[in-house]
This record gives sequence, structure tokens and C-alpha cells, in this order.
Amino acid sequence: MIDFEEKLKETLFIHEPLDYVCEESFETFRKKIEIKKKRILFKGKKLIKGKTKTVCFPEGMPADGDYAYYGDVKCEFDFDHEDWSEYDRLSYVIEVMCDGVYVPGVTVGFVNEGKEKVPDKYFREGCHMAVLSNHCINHQFIELGSMARDEICRLTFAFRQNGREMSGGEEIKYRILEISLEKTASPALDSGWATENSFISYATTGYLKKGIKTAVTDIESDKFYIVSDDTLTSVFEGKPKKEVFYDKKLFLLDFSGLELSGRFHIVIDKKRTPMFVIDDGAMDNAVWKCINFLFTERCGYPVPGRHGTCHMDVYAEHNGVRLPYCGGWHDAGDLSQQTAHTAEGAAALIELAFCGHFEKKGLLKKRLLEEGRWGIDFLLRTRFGDGFRATSAGLVRWTDGLLSNEDDVPARSHDHAVDNLLCAAVLARAAEVFSDSDKDFSLICKNTAIADFKTGIDKYEKCGMELPCFWEHTYGIGISQCEALVAICASGIYKLTGEKKYAEYAKKYVKRVIACQERDKSLPTYGAFYRDRTKKALIHSAHQSREYLCVLALSKGYEATDEPDLKKKIKESVRLYGKYLKLLFENSSPYGMFPAGVYHIGEADDKDTFERIHLQADFDTEKEHYINQLRAGKDLGNGYYLRQFPVWFSFRGNGAIHLSFGRAAGIVGNFLGEREYLDMAAEQLYWINGKNPSLQSLQYGEGRNYASQYAPLPGEMIGEMPVGIQTKGDLDEPYYPYLINATYKEVWTSVANRWLMVLKEVFEGKDTYDQSGNG
Repeated sequence: MIDFEEKLKETLFIHEPLDYVCEESFETFRKKIEIKKKRILFKGKKLIKGKTKTVCFPEGMPADGDYAYYGDVKCEFDFDHEDWSEYDRLSYVIEVMCDGVYVPGVTVGFVNEGKEKVPDKYFREGCHMAVLSNHCINHQFIELGSMARDEICRLTFAFRQNGREMSGGEEIKYRILEISLEKTASPALDSGWATENSFISYATTGYLKKGIKTAVTDIESDKFYIVSDDTLTSVFEGKPKKEVFYDKKLFLLDFSGLELSGRFHIVIDKKRTPMFVIDDGAMDNAVWKCINFLFTERCGYPVPGRHGTCHMDVYAEHNGVRLPYCGGWHDAGDLSQQTAHTAEGAAALIELAFCGHFEKKGLLKKRLLEEGRWGIDFLLRTRFGDGFRATSAGLVRWTDGLLSNEDDVPARSHDHAVDNLLCAAVLARAAEVFSDSDKDFSLICKNTAIADFKTGIDKYEKCGMELPCFWEHTYGIGISQCEALVAICASGIYKLTGEKKYAEYAKKYVKRVIACQERDKSLPTYGAFYRDRTKKALIHSAHQSREYLCVLALSKGYEATDEPDLKKKIKESVRLYGKYLKLLFENSSPYGMFPAGVYHIGEADDKDTFERIHLQADFDTEKEHYINQLRAGKDLGNGYYLRQFPVWFSFRGNGAIHLSFGRAAGIVGNFLGEREYLDMAAEQLYWINGKNPSLQSLQYGEGRNYASQYAPLPGEMIGEMPVGIQTKGDLDEPYYPYLINATYKEVWTSVANRWLMVLKEVFEGKDTYDQSGNG
């Protein structure tokens, strides 16, 4: 059993990455499964080697180096349309000999030419990118799940040439020793609302003491019990509630009435879960691990065991001036940078530090503030000082740190309103948070927030909503959300300065946000927000989401206004939006994941909005699939459909989406003082930490049954979270393949940021939980 507190101390409370064997991983459990049949595909010593960096990018890579790497060296095995359906696992043994390379890896590719083609047109199916351990022999396997394999023609093992740091190794060298197919006694299922028989799906990290506590099972029984791990006696008895969801019979085990702190098990019909905790500190270790994930994703910082001071030659240029664009946190499993994500991460960290339970946690509070300040520093030093700022860089390789040579990476920069307003809002909050502990830093944040707000509001009122750069993660934001940022930012600066002009901006733009809300009671979208005041397109997301912005603007604007009529309108608007959230949640699965929203069939004709949300997807080609996806959801009548998962195409994974809804629910609950919304928010935390149909904690190294994720450049990180569970084709049911690939399994700081945001809202509402009923 790992002593986590001791591991924390060994890292000096994460000033080097947590690094230990994850004993309760999905892979560890699957190693114990009996092998019924095995077929050797290759056995020998196949040496594959190449350079980490070549003299130029290979043909097909972007000439400017954006999202470019140096290709790969590979070994291909051809097969004559073989049917591998009998086997459910591919195993391989690879020796790694990559001197000076921190994170080696392998990409396994399948080609199937049967009825279902693999890879698919977006290269999501049939591709597996795994991290390998250096200087040793690796034994790994891939659970094939539902991947089509009835006519396999090719199997490829490729090793990427990811560039090198100045002092890094110059060569990669691998030796393939064995490849085999295996038939296990219990194939791993990867889709549907239940992926095992006789299962119990629960929050493996644990539950907070107050509020909703449920589990889901397919086991039919008259009673279930919560048993103390210490005394092995029952402390709670309940009756399973039958729920039929998408033709699947499930049972909800509700033990919300149990408000004891301790260690427990769920027992039903002689089946018992492993131990979990109920306590207000149930999430503390998960927060530490989230900090570990962000720390390991630091850019421009020497992260022990991962990289040196990286990407000093990533730069932005404006008016003949260059600035280094390193700092903050790498965005994901690649090494890209998004200023918006660093801003949101910094805000999430510092706000959680001053929230209820965590404000009293000493070292954890200090560490949250320290990591948050790392992100804020990035916001301050990526400004050109005239309204322009560096905003993003497409980066999938290591660079040598030398300026003006061929492996430099150009960063994007502009003076668009959205990015300046977002950064200004975060800096205003930072000025408030650090006002006592570091007055000078607070003043710098305050003055910068004021300057960035002026740039943002002036640009917006002159030019309106500008189209962001294609690859920027603010690309899908609509006018209503941009105007929500104005209100949030102005309210924050008004709180700092007391200057009435900021209150006036807040009031003006809150009214504009309210004008984007559906007010027709006869529609299932009653209370939802549109992208603008024309009310033609609802706010929807594919894998990016900032669903909470409009209601956050209402909450902040309420504090900034002294007009009774406007306060009344804001409160009414929050209540209406709460009604929309209730409609969604009442139609959620027993697992409690927020549905992705209500859609109208007419949205399938909206090419402009389609192209803002669905990157790398062709409108004309996908229109039919858009309609099919809507019809796979719940028909609400009159052309309206409710989807559990978004309409999406290339970019899939719903972590940021359901968590953004969770934060929105938490804001509503705290604003209105109503407990049920806080329960909705808490359910999103529990989904991440194991109460989902895959029965996996989606936070690696936390809880139980967590699986390896897509992190080919930074390497596997304890605390990492993926883009999220996806769907297959046009269906509206969970699909979480075991093949490691982007986007669904790509680690993503955006999801971790939103998980922290939801946790903050839940703990901010703790006083509400201490009341009986609604506040």
C-alpha cells in the first residue's frame, strides 16, 4: 500500500513529479486475466533506429513548423485480410535503448479493410500511442475491445522522432522482440451504459460528507448495505431503485443519508466494492495529484525526469519585437501552448486555495497559490504592452533552445478582445487574492488587468466579435460569452477600484447577456443561452466548453450593481437558467453525468456555427451525420432533441463539457442557495473519479481502475485527466476504447482546470449543505 503523504514529502510537496508504481491501474488488473489462446505474430530481434532530429521536416509536415515533428522510423507487418475477431488483445515486447531521451514511446497502427474501415477518416480508430520505459524491456498489451478486425491487412510499429533539447540524446533505438494475439477469459468491453456484468460503479476516490452519494449497478436485489471498513458492520441499509435508461436496466444505490466520515464498502447480493472514503477531505489527494499533473506540464521549467528548461526558442513577434513564449503549462499530451488555458488554470488554482475547506489546509493552500502564480506570471510576460499578446503555439516536438535556427516555433499573437478580457478577469482576481500576501504583485496584477480590459473593451466596441485564430481554443466562443467576459472582468475591476465606470460596463453587458436567453416557456430550451441576441444558435460545444460563462457573468454582475430592478432581472435570469439545467439533469443517466444539451434539428443547416465548433470536419459531408446524431438522442418533440453527449466529429471527449455544466450548476446553487444544484455539480466530480459506465477513474493514479492515457511527449503523469469519454459514430452512448489516442484519451489541462473549478463551487456551497433543504 502506497503511503501517499510520504511520497508527497519525497517530492518536496511536488517540486518534482510524483513517480511510483500505480498498483490499482486498469493494466495491473488486466494482467491477471487468464489467457485462453495465444498466436505468435513475430518473434525475434527486430532493431529499429533513427535520429531524434533530422535536417528538415518530412514531406507533408507544415513548412513553418506549426504542429510539425521529424517523422518516425517504423516496422510494418502485412497480412492477407486476416480475421482477428477471435482475439481481444495484442501483446508486444519491446526493448528500449534511447540514451538521453526522457520519454520514449511506440505507436501501434492497425489497418482493417472489412466492412468497418480502420483507421477511420479522422485517424482516431486503430491507433495506439503508448509511453515506454527507457533502458529496459517493456511488456505491454492493447485491449482491442470493439475495434473492427475482421480483415486485417497491416500492423505497424512506429517510433516518433520528436526533436531534441540542446543536451538531449541524438538517437532513438528500439528492438521488437515479440508480437502476439491473445484471447482472454474475459474480454474488456468499451461501449454502452454498462461495460461489465454484475458491476458496481461508484466514486472510487470517495464522496464528500454532505450531499448526494450514489452508486450504479446491474445487480438486482431487494437491499444494499454500506459496511464500515473498520468494524465490518452495516451502517446504512437502502433499497435499490430500478432505472431503465436507453433500454438498459440499471439500479441506483442512494446512500446520501449517510453522513458519517470513515472508510466503507458497498455490499449488494454478496458482491462488495473495494474500500472508499466518505469525508470532506475525500478529494484532498486528488487535488495534490492534479497539482502534480500541472507541475509536470510546466513549460520553460526543468521538470526532473521529463525535460530541461524547454522551448526557450518558441517566440512571438510583433512590430519587430520578439518575446519568448515559454512558461505556463503545456496544453495537453503534446507540447502546445494556449494562453487561455493557462489563464483558466491559474484562476482555478488560486480560487480553490481561498475556498472553505482548502483555505484551512496549510501546505495544500500554499501549493495551490504557488502553482497558480506560475500561470499568472505567464500572463504578465506574454504581453507586448500595446494590446497585443502572445496567445498560442502549435507544438509537438522538443526544441534545442537556440534562437533563429530551423527548429524554432512561431507563436501566434493578436489583440483580439476575448483573450485580453479573459486574461484581465484572471489578473483582477489575482490582484484580490494576493492583496495581503504580496501587495506589489497584487498592484502589478491590478494595473495589468485595467490595461488589458481597456484594450479588450475598446476593441470589442469598435470591431465586435473577431474570428479567433483557427487553432486557438477560444475559437468556438460566441458573442454572448464574449460579452459575459466583459461583465465578469468589469465586475472584478470594480471590486478592486470602486470606480463607477466599471460597474456601468458590468451592468450594460449583463443586460446584453440576459437578452441572449430563451424566454419562451413552451420550448425545452427555456432558460438556455444563445450565442447571440438573434437567438438562432444555442451555445453548444464539441470538446471545448465554457458553458458557465453566462451565468458567472450574472452572478458577478449582481454584486456590481446597486439597481434593484436589475438585481431582480439577474435573479430571475439565474432561476430560468437553473430550470434549463434541471431539465437536462432530470434526463441524465443514473451515473449523473450532465447531458450535453438540447438541440434543434434546424441547427444542422447552420454552416457558420458548424465551422466554429467542429474543427477539421466538412459541413456538407457531415450534415447527414449531424442529423443522425440528433435522432440518436431523446426526441423532445417539434424538432428538439436532448443528447447525453455532444454532436461531434473529429474532436471527441466530453470531460470539459460536463464539468463546465457542473460549474454552471454550482454557480446557480451558490447564487440561489439551493442544494440540488450543488449535488448536480458534485456528480460531475464523481463521474471523473470512477462513477461512470467504464468503471474507471479518469484521473490517472487516483482512485481505482485508472487506465494509461495519451501523453506521448510529457509522459504518463499521476493526476492527469483525459479529454474524456466519447461516442462511436452517430450513437449517443459511452464509448471509451482502450487504444490510447487523441482526442478522447489525450491528457488535457483544460479538464483538470474545470475539475478544480467544480470542486471550488461545491465547497463554496458547503454552508448550504449544512442546512436542511434549500437555502
